[in-house]
Amino acid sequence: MYYTVFRLKENSDAVRLAAQLKTSASLLKSLNPSAAFVAGERILAIADIGFTYTVKPFEDIRAVANKFGVDVQKIKECNMTEHVFVGQTLVIPD
Repeated sequence: MYYTVFRLKENSDAVRLAAQLKTSASLLKSLNPSAAFVAGERILAIADIGFTYTVKPFEDIRAVANKFGVDVQKIKECNMTEHVFVGQTLVIPD
């Protein structure tokens, strides 16, 4: 398990994010007591959905996905991003 920060997408809330992270909405709410859980808001979470990986020079999201045999879309959804940058820590889903 590790701490990570997620930016909520449109049509997301504490319950949906909790399901995605395999945790509970009550834990998310306790970690973010002043959060409204609205789109665009950054939420601190404890994740237990795989492992983390730091992007290296010349890697893009497809290269990272291929390295671990994971679908590109799953990495995008799990990290709530379309693009990666060198030094970025990604959650690589199981």
